[in-house]
Amino acid sequence: MAESDLIQDILSKIEVPIIIVLTLIIIRVFFKKLLDSLALRGTISVTGKETVVRILDISIIVISFLTLIAQFIEVHMALIAIAALTLILVFMLIDKIRGFIAYLSLQMDKKIMGKYFEIILPGFKKPIYGRVAKISSSHCEVEDALGEKYLVPNTVMYNAVLKPHTVTLVFDIRLKLTGEGDLRAVIDLFKNFKPEVFRIDDKRSIIRHVGPSTFTIRIVAHPTTPSIRHIEIIDFMSELIGRFKEYDPEVRFVKVY
Repeated sequence: MAESDLIQDILSKIEVPIIIVLTLIIIRVFFKKLLDSLALRGTISVTGKETVVRILDISIIVISFLTLIAQFIEVHMALIAIAALTLILVFMLIDKIRGFIAYLSLQMDKKIMGKYFEIILPGFKKPIYGRVAKISSSHCEVEDALGEKYLVPNTVMYNAVLKPHTVTLVFDIRLKLTGEGDLRAVIDLFKNFKPEVFRIDDKRSIIRHVGPSTFTIRIVAHPTTPSIRHIEIIDFMSELIGRFKEYDPEVRFVKVY
């Protein structure tokens, strides 16, 4: 009789945990279907989906365990234990939690992918220029116009200021003037110059120096493709030299940003 009462008492105590566990499993199934739908539409990556599911599974296991333990000890002691365990986990995983929240936020914002930005990072004096090529669970991969890659932590990228940016190349070309009509001829050559590699920005290209025998102009150009190869910069410089070959041109590549 005593043994039967003990079994009945145990069954009554685990009845609530079983109901809670079944409810959590049902929620997990529906939430998993929602994540699958978001992943198929491209709103969240497959890696992001798997990470959320993994965290959800761990949460279900922890909640189920604590709910079961709470049936066999006093309620207030169980609540204290749950609170203490939660605080410990939060303090231990605070950086990972912040990084994961930033990761999910960046994953949901697809507007930053593939476009070029001037990226102003908190704590850094100089911005970086490039496009966000990849977002992983820990960092963003930013690739500049020349293919150089920067790994920026998600927490830093989340707090960065992004300004839309057009890739810009700057060249200086110095020409020698020997005749009276050379200056006008050079200006006409520049106005009619339509290079094959880059598009010249007429509004930003400026004359840096005009002297009795020299003429220097700063040419600002933009690529017509998302990325630039070093050979394309050389080809453009060759075009400049060929265009102004009568005036002994000196071409200098200043920078790209």
